[in-house]
Amino acid sequence: MSHNVFKIFLVALFLLYFLGSFYTSGTLEGEAYPFFSWFVFTKVPPKFQEGYTIRILKYGDKQLHSPVSFEDAYDVYMNRGIASPQYNYMIRALGTSVENKDLREIKRHRHTLEATFLSQPVVYEVVKIKFSTLERWRTGQVLESKSIAVFNVPKEL
Repeated sequence: MSHNVFKIFLVALFLLYFLGSFYTSGTLEGEAYPFFSWFVFTKVPPKFQEGYTIRILKYGDKQLHSPVSFEDAYDVYMNRGIASPQYNYMIRALGTSVENKDLREIKRHRHTLEATFLSQPVVYEVVKIKFSTLERWRTGQVLESKSIAVFNVPKEL
């Protein structure tokens, strides 16, 4: 391939890429990543959100002076190898099931959460929280919290 043909090919590829990106930005519902991803940070979470968390009230034979949030429980008894998306999904699913009063789903999510993430025996509560996204990320503070369920996991025999 000669040098001129290669230059023409590169210019044509460059123009085709830009024309394709402008065409798809007006016709696609979202982005065609990784090809025409011009708006990387277009989705910003709302300023205030609602969610769920778990607070550890008692573990083993130790009654805690104040409840420890699940995210901060690593220093209490948890394995540091657990990634937050794994337990965040399970906590959110359990909280939603408790709010919907779906006993079958509560049992299923409890079993998975307790078998995977919680040392036993443990007493914990599911808490519905309202928080400022940025403030919770910076300081861990929430605006409102309301306990919606308390579960006691006895020691396995």
